[in-house]
Amino acid sequence: MGGKDDGLADIGDNAIEQITAERHAHYQPYGWHHWPEHPWLSYQFRRGLGETQEGGGSVSEVMQAASRMVPGSLESWHHEWMRIGDRNWTRGIAEDKAGHIRTAMNCYLRAADYYRQAEFHLEPTDPRRLPTFEKMEACSHKYLLHLNPKGEIVDIPYETGKPICAYFVRAPFPEPHQPVLICMGGLDSIKDEMWFMQAHGCLQRGISVLMIDGPGQGGTLRRHGVANRPDTEVAIGKCIDWLETRSDIDPKRIAVCGSSLGEVPLGAGVRSSPPCCPPPVRWPRGIRTGPPNAARRCSRGDRPAPTDLRCGQSLGLSRHRRTRQRPRRMRCRPP
Repeated sequence: MGGKDDGLADIGDNAIEQITAERHAHYQPYGWHHWPEHPWLSYQFRRGLGETQEGGGSVSEVMQAASRMVPGSLESWHHEWMRIGDRNWTRGIAEDKAGHIRTAMNCYLRAADYYRQAEFHLEPTDPRRLPTFEKMEACSHKYLLHLNPKGEIVDIPYETGKPICAYFVRAPFPEPHQPVLICMGGLDSIKDEMWFMQAHGCLQRGISVLMIDGPGQGGTLRRHGVANRPDTEVAIGKCIDWLETRSDIDPKRIAVCGSSLGEVPLGAGVRSSPPCCPPPVRWPRGIRTGPPNAARRCSRGDRPAPTDLRCGQSLGLSRHRRTRQRPRRMRCRPP
């Protein structure tokens, strides 16, 4: 979180859409502002630039793509992200065939985020939208299947013939029954982006992850036409039901993390909890964590059970279990 002198305290809610007086690329307290006359494009570019730190691109390639774009042109935006996405996909396939697996994985992960950016501003009716989205997914699949242990591409039962699209990745630690974080984004976030925002840091700390496209998101919307709904805790409940069928996770240690609009199902579940169930913990920038049992039981129609959730303590972990064991804890703060 920002200190008193970094300027963050003075940022208003609508700062992201303001056209600044300084019209050349420059830094703002909230980050790199590449096209000041096009603040929303600058915001999305800043998002892609930030994801390079978790492997979602290289800074030089991202800046190269920006240098070729016509400021304000969404067509140019799509074309230049596709250009560097195709470059990395082609190289990844070649390196994979040559047995250079780590190099191939790096290329796939970069390409996935580049295709994600290329798809971002396409209209829902644009015939390029789904093919571009599925190129991104193909890159993610290649990357996940090279992980050790391998990631899983899963369809979680939801509506008849319309599953929730998701990825499950087990943390590379020997613990037989691991804690799990359900990762979901907001209005414009997708499961593939959750790798950079939430999942990677959890896996490094011994926490398995389930990255989902909930109703109104990603493949669940684009392929199955499942729109957003006000009671999205129902979808979280389905995810928890699915996790409980697995023998390699601890059902008493399931937590949920939602960013931006993704905090809605958590808040809905907690609002129907008894008074002894504490509120979810808010992180900066709208990220919210909360007790999953509340969401699941709310979706089933019963009264949620009390959940112990305190900042600095384990999420979704009972006091009894926490004091008996668990050297690694899931903390209420970004990894």
